[in-house]
Amino acid sequence: MFSGNWKRAKHVTKRITQKFLHRLQNEVLKRRLPHGLLGPLYLWPGCNHKIRAHRTLWWKAGEHWPRSIWLALQLVVYFRWIFLVGPLACITTWKRWRAEDRENYPIFTLLILMRLALFWCIPPHQVRQFGLLKHPRSFLNYVYSHEISAYHALRSDRLGQASSKSKILQDKLYLTKELSKKAIPMAPIIRHVECALPPPSFIKLDLELTDVFCKTRSGKRGLGAFAAWKTQDGWIGKTFKGTPLNTTTEVEAAWKSLCRRDDVIIQKNFKNHPTLSSLSDLDEAITIRFITYWNNQQIACLLSSLEIPIKSEEDANRINYGILPIDPQSSRIQPWPVPETLSSRRQVLIEKIYDRAAHILKIPHWHQIIESSYRAHTMFPGIWAIAWDWVITSDGPMLLEGNTGWAGTLA
Repeated sequence: MFSGNWKRAKHVTKRITQKFLHRLQNEVLKRRLPHGLLGPLYLWPGCNHKIRAHRTLWWKAGEHWPRSIWLALQLVVYFRWIFLVGPLACITTWKRWRAEDRENYPIFTLLILMRLALFWCIPPHQVRQFGLLKHPRSFLNYVYSHEISAYHALRSDRLGQASSKSKILQDKLYLTKELSKKAIPMAPIIRHVECALPPPSFIKLDLELTDVFCKTRSGKRGLGAFAAWKTQDGWIGKTFKGTPLNTTTEVEAAWKSLCRRDDVIIQKNFKNHPTLSSLSDLDEAITIRFITYWNNQQIACLLSSLEIPIKSEEDANRINYGILPIDPQSSRIQPWPVPETLSSRRQVLIEKIYDRAAHILKIPHWHQIIESSYRAHTMFPGIWAIAWDWVITSDGPMLLEGNTGWAGTLA
């Protein structure tokens, strides 16, 4: 009895330590940028309101850390960016842009890129995304990807309502249970595996289905997630990013890696509705992102888009996503609004996908997606905006999850 409790406590302690070290590793080794626009003018008294707004976002991002530790981590990442990572990223990115379109990227554009990236920690791809090479003085007008989580948190704080169920949104197991009670079509969870103890072997789970998708209970961005299907020779699969898992041993390794992150939920690997399946060359789920937000006292649609998995031109074992806006009123798929923000190769790819979508006059089950997303958001009065991820199958729409840290740009 005592021995069993001791082993459990030891394992839980080890898991907590691993999570802390993993989080620390993400903040120092894997993070390229600080948590926002960070520059010397933050220290200047009387700076304008736009600078103060970005400074507020940066400071908000560290509220869950002890401030002294967080500031130290930010300085490490900041100096590494301005002296090492940033210059290399600017030169590499600019050379690639210049190779694609020499006329639009003369040498002075590199100087603008370096000034924005090194003085304010703006990543090169978002310099082009927001047209800052032509309008560099407008850089304070935008919210950038590395400060978007703080932006969402700040907007939610200003609602003045404490949401007692806010943790449910990030917990896919509880979210599925709670929203199912409201008759919202949720993607069924066929197995929940707790990883407080050493997890069971994947091949010994005795799953009812032979084609499944595994992901963490509370993770996001598909970290560690993978699909697996059973063949005559055993299990094979593919990671969320597209890397193949060619043997049962590789599937087992992906399973153990996923279990180290969090508890795991297993779902059916959904197939696309026939109307949408022609949009992709891959046998991957096409998702609809429907973003709802509180507009005064009412819930409204902020943005809706179609996320289509496509083969990466640079790496055959990697999956990219082509994203097209959807008109929330008519559900018609729209062309990419600002093609000049994309590379020439990606422009061709997006145009190809849009041409394929020409025959789709209406997204299937659109009214149900809207109505269900609105009802789902009513459970979270303290959260300003939520991105709901849907998959549409031949049996109808299925809600996969809701997210609060969604990016502010489509590309």
